[in-house]
Amino acid sequence: MNTLTQRFAGMTLALLMALVPAQITAQEAPDRAELETFAEAYVEIGEVRAEMSPALAAAETAEEANALQEQANDRMMSILEENDMTVDRYSAITNILNSDEELRAEFEEIYAELTGTM
Repeated sequence: MNTLTQRFAGMTLALLMALVPAQITAQEAPDRAELETFAEAYVEIGEVRAEMSPALAAAETAEEANALQEQANDRMMSILEENDMTVDRYSAITNILNSDEELRAEFEEIYAELTGTM
């Protein structure tokens, strides 16, 4: 994996963690409706990442890579806004899913329905 591809791989995490406080407090678990909204945003953000990865890998300069990263960040922020979700809440749900197996299983079910991978 080249350096530009590695930078892009970390971009999504950087975007989502950019506004999250260093200390994460206990967050309220999402209800089914919010989990569905999160899953929709998650799928769309994944599509942006998949679409932009080849272009970033082909970037010939750091400036070109930075411009592509900014474009991807803008698109991901728009996705969150369209889904009425903040970066903080998206990150909080991600953290909750990492620690709550039952909720993660519910998310995986919703994700499978959205992506047709049932």
